[in-house]
Amino acid sequence: MRSQRDRELRELRNQGKVMECVGQHPASHFFLTSGQYTSFREWRFIHRARLNELPLNARPGCSRDPRCRRCGQSNETLPHVLNHCMRYSRWMVERHDAVVERLKTTVAAEFSILAENQVVDDTLLRPDLVIAKGNQAFIDVTIPFDNRLASLDAAYNEKIAKYQGIVQFLKQTYSSVDVVPIVVGSLVRKK
Repeated sequence: MRSQRDRELRELRNQGKVMECVGQHPASHFFLTSGQYTSFREWRFIHRARLNELPLNARPGCSRDPRCRRCGQSNETLPHVLNHCMRYSRWMVERHDAVVERLKTTVAAEFSILAENQVVDDTLLRPDLVIAKGNQAFIDVTIPFDNRLASLDAAYNEKIAKYQGIVQFLKQTYSSVDVVPIVVGSLVRKK
């Protein structure tokens, strides 16, 4: 019965993209039952966004000019507003930095933080956190729009490929170096 309910929910017109991602990890939907780390305003926004009920200009069936009200560029879609509109860039950075800060707080007790948002080698890349505990661990955060599992997987793989130069540099000092991307979707999260 649970599988049938899940399948029916995913088949609804505005459920498939997000629900496919939400079901993959308990951290993706912790706020549904506990409300932990989520204000009522955020909870309402998440569900309205998930159901495609936000009053956006480029939503299906809307007869308004589809351009973004804030920047005038592109179509005012949910991915544009959450991840691409430069008028909201401060909030995008704050969202990203809040995730990094929560990670840093979590790992600080067991790991030493070698670098935070700093250039590590001559690649000029600035990973979010470089941490060490005996052998080396390496963390970076990315927040893509949740356009099915493929977009979250692509963001994960892109981070691994992006930091291979830093991995080689750190292997000169540490015996084991791993890139551990933390992918937090705009509406869900994936470890």
